[in-house]
Amino acid sequence: MINRLEIIHNIIEFHHTIRSELQSVGQSVNDLEAVFRLRGEYAGWSQSSMVSLAERTNKIKENLKSLEEGLCQHFTYEEDNLPPVLGEVMMKGLLFEHSAIRREIKAANAVVFSTEYDSMERDEAILQKSRLQQVILNLAQNIEKHASREEIVLDMACKGLES
Repeated sequence: MINRLEIIHNIIEFHHTIRSELQSVGQSVNDLEAVFRLRGEYAGWSQSSMVSLAERTNKIKENLKSLEEGLCQHFTYEEDNLPPVLGEVMMKGLLFEHSAIRREIKAANAVVFSTEYDSMERDEAILQKSRLQQVILNLAQNIEKHASREEIVLDMACKGLES
């Protein structure tokens, strides 16, 4: 059986992995922004630029899926292993935040996977890009806030276990 300190250290290490996934998703969104800025230099709305948007959106889809899978594994690990470390009340708070993040991932997926630039006019595509960026930014910020709060609690638990 794994000891409580190992559980905490495993979770913190997993947070580092998740932060890398968040950076990948964020980079995909930044790439999408770069495509739109580049397009702004052109007078027309060409088919090749629509292909670029579709490619960037597909990259966001891939990165978001990877993030979702990683978080699912992480949350399962925490939910299986942290109850004896955190106790009932803290676990309720943790489960509440996990549920909120899961809902937010579903919302992000809904926006990302419904985006089809090839059927959009220029103004509609720009609006959709903004929606997509906002959803991803909110998701990343909320995951980061959750991880930071969780690490504070885990750090205190480590101190309590080590003393």
